[in-house]
Amino acid sequence: MTTTEPAYYGIFPRAEEFNRLFRANADGRYSENNLWVFQYHVAAKRATQQETNNLLRGGEYVAHILDHLPVALEAQDVFAFYALTSSTGKEEFRQESYTLDRAAGNHIHLALNYERLLDRGINGLLADIDEHLAALEHESGEEAQRRRDFYISTQTSLRALLHYVRRFQQEAARLRDSEQDPARWRELERICQTLEKVPAQPAESLYEAFQSLFIVHFAIQLLEWRSSSVGRLDYILDKYYQRDLMLGRVTPQEMAEWLQVAFVRICIMSGQGDSIQVAGCDLAGIPFWNDISYFTLDAMGVLKLRCPQIWFRYNRGVPRSLLRRAFLPLGKGASQPGFFNDEVAIPALVRAGFSEEHARDYVSCQCVEISSAGRSAVLSGNMYYNLAKPIELLLNDGEAMVAPQALWPFERSFPSDIVMDYHSFDDFQHAYEQYLRHTLRGIVAHSNWQLANRPPILMTISSAFIEGCLEDGVAALEGGALYDQTFPNFTALVTAADSLAAIQHCVYEDKKCTIDEMAHLCKINFEGAEDTRQYLLNRCPKYGNNDPRVDSLAKWIYDVIEDELSQHVNIYGETFGSQYFALSAADRQAFELAATPDGRKFGEAPSGTLGADLGRDRKGLTALLNSVTSFDHKRTPGGLNVNARIDPAVFKREEDLDKIIDIFTTYFHNGGMEVQINCISKEILLDARQHPEQYRDLCVRV
Repeated sequence: MTTTEPAYYGIFPRAEEFNRLFRANADGRYSENNLWVFQYHVAAKRATQQETNNLLRGGEYVAHILDHLPVALEAQDVFAFYALTSSTGKEEFRQESYTLDRAAGNHIHLALNYERLLDRGINGLLADIDEHLAALEHESGEEAQRRRDFYISTQTSLRALLHYVRRFQQEAARLRDSEQDPARWRELERICQTLEKVPAQPAESLYEAFQSLFIVHFAIQLLEWRSSSVGRLDYILDKYYQRDLMLGRVTPQEMAEWLQVAFVRICIMSGQGDSIQVAGCDLAGIPFWNDISYFTLDAMGVLKLRCPQIWFRYNRGVPRSLLRRAFLPLGKGASQPGFFNDEVAIPALVRAGFSEEHARDYVSCQCVEISSAGRSAVLSGNMYYNLAKPIELLLNDGEAMVAPQALWPFERSFPSDIVMDYHSFDDFQHAYEQYLRHTLRGIVAHSNWQLANRPPILMTISSAFIEGCLEDGVAALEGGALYDQTFPNFTALVTAADSLAAIQHCVYEDKKCTIDEMAHLCKINFEGAEDTRQYLLNRCPKYGNNDPRVDSLAKWIYDVIEDELSQHVNIYGETFGSQYFALSAADRQAFELAATPDGRKFGEAPSGTLGADLGRDRKGLTALLNSVTSFDHKRTPGGLNVNARIDPAVFKREEDLDKIIDIFTTYFHNGGMEVQINCISKEILLDARQHPEQYRDLCVRV
């Protein structure tokens, strides 16, 4: 644990040059998301098509890709990461690749157990597999054979990973032997020597741990290209950093530079699909932070990358100096970090069935979905159910006004027991609850269908780094992890609450129109009725203003969801829970949802977060955060998203920065789970519209 605030180093020349090359991308090798890898997946699919066992095929598939992936090091690399290869001309492989592991049952977001990798090494994991296979030698039956297949597949994958690393070691040796610059020669020699040992063997130094973690992490990203998380990098590397610092084998400056180079690599690899958590608490609940926590925050401030997503785990015990370092990048226009609150996130996971110790080790696996690092294969980021859509159907005799093809199968048969005679707002609210519970039961059934339908190629390499899988001989996608919860995702809760409030206020209190007239206005997209639309927008209660008339409706919808989901379990007998974020779903749902009673027009995105709809929070930041904490975030184990907007001018004075920090710490103490902050001026946004090439680092959450 750091007792004094470490130095702020700014950007390092090596990282600055690497970042410049990435932004310029002159030769096409720095394209985000590595489209070039699709061709290797397609080739592996074709090469393994004779194998009908999806587990065994998964191992062969991984081996084929790793045997053919290119290996290369850049002049800026002090570690072996992954090859940069031009994506030009590789687009034709994308669609065929999507059919491989986008099949039902594969939509899980992962944070792997890299501590197991560093402590045991891949050879240690292979030795464990040998023991498990030996124990199964005299067992018969379908279940025993399935476990054998899992171990053989994982064994094949891990051996292929070692061969891939060996190829990197040979490439580093080739470059070293022709290198004329003595300093660069020493760097390449260090890479060669380190890859001779790790990741095959346990890491003993910080350099070895950093190299082992990242070469494996990036290899798995190239293999699975699903949402993943590096995890708690400061926590994972702490013992190596503290020991090497004491022995004089590393300096804080070197650690800070390594992070910056690695972060540029992450951004090229995954665009916005990777995340790192800092601070929080340890497994015993003791507040945790170190130099690496500071340097991670600093790196995002100077590099201004869109990825990795940096998450600051707020804990009452973290020092004020660390909080200030977390907020400083935001004032400079960075989109990082986001914030989670230990006091809410940990109890939320415990409520969903995680042990308290494991809940304390939570991470965000990509966007805002939280889970226990290296122990979970949670089905999350699926469904994206639009909570405003039921209002459209209830206003239209159970039929969609727009985009009927976008309805989920369970929405296409409207329940016959719902009475659509709305003599009072209570009648409408009751019908909404009936239909919402109907859809929630459909969501449960659909989620279980997803879990039960295995992909045709079941990769097992990530299962080696998820607790429970090797122990039980079951792949993560078949329920082998310690935790296999299901967290369906919900959008437009705020749009739904604002719409219900508008119906209550406009139809049943002010009597500005009838419920049938309201339905007609939504059908015609308020055409010719702009006065009424402005009334709905400006005279009806809006969430985000600390107004109990609408906040109570948002809480009511939220509580109905949690109550219904708590009554269901998935195919593994684990708890259902919720999560609230939209990613890009809100853009699609803009054209899948008719105009809504809150004044929103067809084609405008419904709310994607639990913050206020854009422009509707008119009473300031404190009022917004009071609305957000009007319901119990501990009931949302899958995580939730709240966006807050702050004028960057507040960061110009020390006392104003302290006030902002106080506002958000109060929000956490009042029960807020999460917040992400946009701090970009109107002038920057207007200039970015005119000169987008100058703002590639700009990330605005909507």
